[in-house]
Amino acid sequence: MPGGRLPHLRLAEGPGAASTLDLVGSGFTLLTPAPDAAAAAGLPVIPRPVPVDAPRWARLSGVPATGAVLVRPDGHLAWRAPHPPADAAALLGVLRRILSADGAAPPRR
Repeated sequence: MPGGRLPHLRLAEGPGAASTLDLVGSGFTLLTPAPDAAAAAGLPVIPRPVPVDAPRWARLSGVPATGAVLVRPDGHLAWRAPHPPADAAALLGVLRRILSADGAAPPRR
C-alpha cells in the first residue's frame, strides 16, 4: 500500500542485489518486470526489473506480476499500478501527483 515500506523479498537473480530492498537507491525507483522507456527521458527515476517469484511479489506488493511500484528514496511506496506507466509523460504525471502537497497535479503553466 502506498505510504508503507517496500516489502522484502529475496531476489531470484540479480547482480549485486539480494533483496528487493537492495534495489532502492538515492532517488525514486520504479520496480516492474520489464522497465522500458517509461522511466527514460531524464526523469529522476531509476527503472529496475524485479527478478523474483512473480506470485509472491504480486501478493506482497499488491500489484499483479505485470504491475509497477514506485518507491521513494526512503524505501516507502509512493505509487503502484497494475501496469507500468505507458511512457515518460505518464510517469511524469505520477511524479507530479505524488510530489504535490495535496496529491493533485500542479497547474500547468
